[in-house]
Amino acid sequence: MKSLLTALTAAALFLATAPMIALADHPLTVYNNADQAIEYINISPVDSDQWGDDWLGSDQVLEPGNHITFTITSGCMQDIRVTFMDHHQVEKRNFDTCNYDLRVNY
Repeated sequence: MKSLLTALTAAALFLATAPMIALADHPLTVYNNADQAIEYINISPVDSDQWGDDWLGSDQVLEPGNHITFTITSGCMQDIRVTFMDHHQVEKRNFDTCNYDLRVNY
């Protein structure tokens, strides 16, 4: 009886934490719907006071009409800054990366 109770408790704990595990690492697809290339994409957790690194990397741009998918590992709510080749920036604050892809227009 004790082992059955232990097994049921372990199963309940697993099921209770399963949604949190699923949301830990999740994809975010960024679509460039603008007429010019995106030079930088900065993604930071909303509680961060810095933008952090360029997720595209120094040798890549996101051309118009294309998309790229990143793996977000730091929760659903993110601040995102996109910088185009002409240095115009678009910012999305408190963006829910678990439920939405980002479609960037100029």
